[in-house]
Amino acid sequence: MIGEEKISLTVFNADDNSVIYSEERKLVEEQNDVNRLVAHFLVKVKVERDLVTKAAAERKEAQAAEMEAAKEELAAKKRDEKDLKALNDAQVIVALYSPSDSLMEAMVEANRSNPNECHVYLDGVVSTAEADVILEEKTANNQQYK
Repeated sequence: MIGEEKISLTVFNADDNSVIYSEERKLVEEQNDVNRLVAHFLVKVKVERDLVTKAAAERKEAQAAEMEAAKEELAAKKRDEKDLKALNDAQVIVALYSPSDSLMEAMVEANRSNPNECHVYLDGVVSTAEADVILEEKTANNQQYK
């Protein structure tokens, strides 16, 4: 019937022939309606592409985070193995405290990594009450580091 005409746009997936996009409207002015259908479709394509791009970026970030976690887990396992070997080889365990975390970490790491002819295991502790040895760090002009 005249006045009941409709215009439609249906887009199919080339791989499986499924409908990707479909829109139908009453035909008022053919040229304008075709332009509007195409414009709506292109907006939908952009939105979908943005979603796909965002999802891909999120997957990539998640994979990177998983890889970083796996690397950290492997590094922790290697540290644990190195610590266990150093502890098993030790004849003396010394509890070590320093107000400087970097100094204490450097001392403990050197104790685990370098040959240990004295068979001493340095164990970093968090308080002076637990410590056998308390380290102080001084600056070049002999001022105490806190």
